[in-house]
Amino acid sequence: MGRRPKLLARRFLERHRPAPLRPVVRFAAALRAQARQMDFGARLGHDPSDLPNSRLVLLWGRNPMATNLHMVPLLKQVRASGGKVVSDRSGTQRVLYHLR
Repeated sequence: MGRRPKLLARRFLERHRPAPLRPVVRFAAALRAQARQMDFGARLGHDPSDLPNSRLVLLWGRNPMATNLHMVPLLKQVRASGGKVVSDRSGTQRVLYHLR
């Protein structure tokens, strides 16, 4: 009794196996990347690992403690090396408190 449902399930899956999706997914990802570039232009920016080499980091409308937690240790490195971390007043003051 226990083997029969497994055999039926295997037989069903072999007969109704979906078509490979990988080429479709790659094509859709390429279309999304092209559409994003057409909408917003090329993504120009620094590598996040280069952040500790900065002397000044300006956080504008951004709260790394809420949305970019892996950036916080890098901001602490900037402060430890004598750099400045400056934020605007739109809720990022809490970040400066945690970086002390």
